[in-house]
Amino acid sequence: MGREQHIEDQVIRSLAWFGYEEALWIRRAKLGREGFGTVDLLLLPECGPHRLVLIEVKHQESHDTPGRLFGQLLAYYLASLRLGTDGLNHLRQFAQTPRAHDTKGKSLQMLSGLGHGCKPRDLEALRAGKKLTPEEIGLVVVIGRSDDAGERRECFMDLRAWLKAKGALDIRVAIARSDSSFEWV
Repeated sequence: MGREQHIEDQVIRSLAWFGYEEALWIRRAKLGREGFGTVDLLLLPECGPHRLVLIEVKHQESHDTPGRLFGQLLAYYLASLRLGTDGLNHLRQFAQTPRAHDTKGKSLQMLSGLGHGCKPRDLEALRAGKKLTPEEIGLVVVIGRSDDAGERRECFMDLRAWLKAKGALDIRVAIARSDSSFEWV
């Protein structure tokens, strides 16, 4: 399968398959400073158990190890746990703009709606309100594959199982196929 952007587009076209049909979305959102990184796709569902869903996308040729892949998602998760209800409202407002859907990175100043020169108020605005709980944050990894193989790397499966058993983190993993279909691992 092609680049990660192609897989992201496939996910966006198939939000219903993931259970988030009406969700607003933002591509390349930065959720914190000092090493938290930029999540590939951020979903803001209207209803259901999750108020925020973080999706990390990789293609089959990616040289990222399973540890690096899950590590990225965990960094985004930690940043998300600091978000508040006021911050979610800012994200929802931003998600309704055309800029939310382009492939360029989104700064905290953009996401907060405060604009340039607003450090540290931008991060404070995103963290204002009642904090998100772990149960309100969905975590998903989507791996693009051009063949019919599934995800079989022992380290990948062991790490996912360990995070679920020891950290109570249910990271869902989907395979994106070249025919635009998906399957859960």
